Amino acid sequence: MTPARSSDRDRVYAMIMGFYATQAVRTPADLSVAEHLPEGPLRADEIAARESSDVAMTRRLLRAGVALELLEYDAATSTFSGTDLLGYLHPDSAGSLKHYAQAGPGAAWWLPALYLTDTVRSGRNHAVELYLLKFVLHDWSDEQCVTILSNIRAAMPAGARCYIAEMVLTENAPEGAALMDIAMMAAMTGQERDQAQFDTLLDHAGLRRTRVTDLAPPYALIEAAPS
Repeated sequence: MTPARSSDRDRVYAMIMGFYATQAVRTPADLSVAEHLPEGPLRADEIAARESSDVAMTRRLLRAGVALELLEYDAATSTFSGTDLLGYLHPDSAGSLKHYAQAGPGAAWWLPALYLTDTVRSGRNHAVELYLLKFVLHDWSDEQCVTILSNIRAAMPAGARCYIAEMVLTENAPEGAALMDIAMMAAMTGQERDQAQFDTLLDHAGLRRTRVTDLAPPYALIEAAPS
């Protein structure tokens, strides 16, 4: 075998470690780093304070962002600033990839990828226990939602996940979301809900929230696992 050039080895190593790079892009999107930095460079502790995240872990994440050329670091001021690449993780930028960065590397896509070898060997997709409720629960009352979720919980094996795509309201809900809630009140038995209400439904069905991924506001993807 011809000895591999170091650059070739580095390329293969980068391929192997690529999944960490993907998560090192997803997490700044989750922490809204791109939204904080247009005001000017910030230290790691300042970003951590805004996001209620651990300072040391935030600094390590930002260091990875520098390596990925999402960020630049000024040693004189110990501050981080965004590059043009980071701009694509801002929700208001042209061609924004923020929501894709949050959803694409999530468990709904990554868990099936772990079985790619089995898929190639067998010619069949590996069955992964994922349950998706997309714009379903808002049609139903709390009692009916608990029944739906309880039935899913009863079928879930260990390691399974339930994903709920819905509007997640706040007191400052946009007009469209508030009016959809009125429509549910007038024509259906359901309602649009806030995060606490979704958590209550999950709890009553034997589930627990494990992650929330913001999509195009006010929509979010709620991940739940057996409690």
